[in-house]
Amino acid sequence: MNKLQRLGRYLLLLLIFSACQKPFEFGFDIYEIAHYHNNGAGRFELMVDLTKARKFFRIESYINRSKPKRTQTLIKKAFQDIHRRLRGVQGISRISTAYDKQMLYFKLSLHFSSIRALNNAMRKISAHADRAKLTYFSMDRHSLVRLDVQSIVGLGEYYQARDDSYIASFDLKTFFKDVTHRTAYSFDREIKKVTNQAATISKSRRVVTLHHCLFNEKEGASSIGNQVF
Repeated sequence: MNKLQRLGRYLLLLLIFSACQKPFEFGFDIYEIAHYHNNGAGRFELMVDLTKARKFFRIESYINRSKPKRTQTLIKKAFQDIHRRLRGVQGISRISTAYDKQMLYFKLSLHFSSIRALNNAMRKISAHADRAKLTYFSMDRHSLVRLDVQSIVGLGEYYQARDDSYIASFDLKTFFKDVTHRTAYSFDREIKKVTNQAATISKSRRVVTLHHCLFNEKEGASSIGNQVF
């Protein structure tokens, strides 16, 4: 497909959006879910839920008839790419990826033997978006720290650039403005306090949740940062 065809499809999609009295959502939800044991081992899951974008995908399939489910295929390939890069990472085991029949739900899961192993895994996951030695988590006997890093935006830009269709022409801030990033961390012990005021502690005091819009400039990159005592 040449650049003119890409632009034409992009403008057609934009015209459909603007003509609708109630524009279709192209937002989706990203979940980062983990359980941390007292010894630093645990389980980590990264999920993408595209349910909110179903109407958009119907339009996309109509316009791009030759390659339906283009966006879902791009995300599927990204998860498969991450799975391959995680193989052989010391301290990481039980790596798996899954997606549903409609390709609206994707999940990557793994087990880590230590926070160091989890950081090494995160570096592989975010290899195309962040510095090689970046630290994502730190943990001692008193607290867990999730540092202020937002790799999801960078990864989205990387895989978008690899696409050969009109998706590569999208303005991420415009089309992904409703994308949310939600974290849910659970622990063996009760949570005493957290530093991020937007975080919520469950009634059991074993789970802390936090969510924000990735492309909301008002929230900024520090929205994901949190220290859990």
